[in-house]
Amino acid sequence: MTRRRFLTGSIVTILAGLTLLSPLALNVANSANPNNVSIVEAATQNVATLKHSTVLYTGFGSHAHNSGRTLPNHSAWQVTKVGIGNDGDRWLQVGNNQWLPASTASESIASSVPVVYDTISYDRPVVKLYQAANLHNGMGLNTAPTRQLAALSSWTVTKAAQKDGLWWFQVGTNQWVADSNGVFVSAPLQTLMNQSGTSTGGSTVQQGTSNLVVVQPLALLQGYGPNAPVSRTLPIKSAWRICGQVTYQGETYYDLGGGLYVNGKNVGNYFYIDSTDNSNIPTEEVDESKVHDDSNQPSAPTIDPQPSVDPGAGQTPGGQTSPVAGGSIRHGVAKANTMIINGYQINYLDNQDTVPADVDLNSYYQVGANNWFAMQYAGVWNLKPYGNTATPVLSVSDNKNSYVFAHNFGAFTPLLSTHVGDTITITDAQDNTRDYRIAIIYLSVNGSSEWRDSNTGKDIHYLLNAGNKEQVALQTCIDPNSPTYSYIYVADGI
Repeated sequence: MTRRRFLTGSIVTILAGLTLLSPLALNVANSANPNNVSIVEAATQNVATLKHSTVLYTGFGSHAHNSGRTLPNHSAWQVTKVGIGNDGDRWLQVGNNQWLPASTASESIASSVPVVYDTISYDRPVVKLYQAANLHNGMGLNTAPTRQLAALSSWTVTKAAQKDGLWWFQVGTNQWVADSNGVFVSAPLQTLMNQSGTSTGGSTVQQGTSNLVVVQPLALLQGYGPNAPVSRTLPIKSAWRICGQVTYQGETYYDLGGGLYVNGKNVGNYFYIDSTDNSNIPTEEVDESKVHDDSNQPSAPTIDPQPSVDPGAGQTPGGQTSPVAGGSIRHGVAKANTMIINGYQINYLDNQDTVPADVDLNSYYQVGANNWFAMQYAGVWNLKPYGNTATPVLSVSDNKNSYVFAHNFGAFTPLLSTHVGDTITITDAQDNTRDYRIAIIYLSVNGSSEWRDSNTGKDIHYLLNAGNKEQVALQTCIDPNSPTYSYIYVADGI
């Protein structure tokens, strides 16, 4: 694949039909040529003639910026490079990083003109195809194509290597696509490619230790197995050295040290490994003391009285980092019906009978974590039809308890990065804002009618009722891939 760099060169104006320039004609030409470069005779190829007055851009595609200059109608410009934007649009370079949209010009360009491709903005290795391309059941031109991938489709990449003069990207189990028809790559994929070497067999050169890079909030497990409890959630864009790998009941788990593991089934969607070859990761024998299978009861999560991962957790514009005694109610400092959890703004709806649905996860990668969570909704549970008294309309000043629920992965995913002692900020429908401090975290079995803490056996029915103090109970599943258990975070108004 052609490296992304820009050629230097001068802007060359072509005045069709003029082989000799009079002083007047030269002055007129220079008035449209602020760089005052030389004017030459018309070229026979690699020329773009403008269909109308056109803005000149610095950069192309997603990196294009208005240069503040407009080129005149019918002027002709020599093209030194073709750029392909990640939306499929073509651009023409007519100077040192100076570009025109190809749609604004008629062109006569030879196939020898270099072609460069735009980048794409993902926080994990992703390849986007410029044109439709065959998916192969292996790497190399001698492998059989299995189906065709659509033009401008995007694919998460787990490995990248060179063979037969092409870059090959693994986008599934032994499923590879080449860059023969043009591709756009994300910055993490470019890093992966830079780390890759070439051999006649198409394998890649190992570059030291392997790291696990998180692209979506990821459950960190205490041990492994189908019932392994979640210790905490690893935040987006964090990276962790992999100490080893173990296979249990057909699934691979990656050891991050201290008896903590990540389930390998989440690779590609929740994390990627920044090595192109996993053979350097030590293989571990199954340790029965770390196994949590169907016969084991999940243990209590590790909850330390320490600040959240995000030091800005619980803070909102105009809020107090250390709330004063006797109440922290403010007015007009945040959007109504919102919560700030571990630095993320979450919306909530009062008086809900079911958990609000989440916005399509695909948009998470398009808008980023902060914006995606700001589009999600939690719900204040209306428990009155069941004979309970928890208030279905959350108020930060009624000295009552409300029960709030939301999905993980979803609106309440940021909860899993909080601990006892952390602060949550809530703004109610009356636009009053108050801080709440997490006092305790319970573990419950979803669908159970007992309403007991699975760790201690304590009856927690009281969370379904109003009580007599300012409080919220926040429930979410501990693992989006195994929604057997939920955490219930109880936070008191301060």
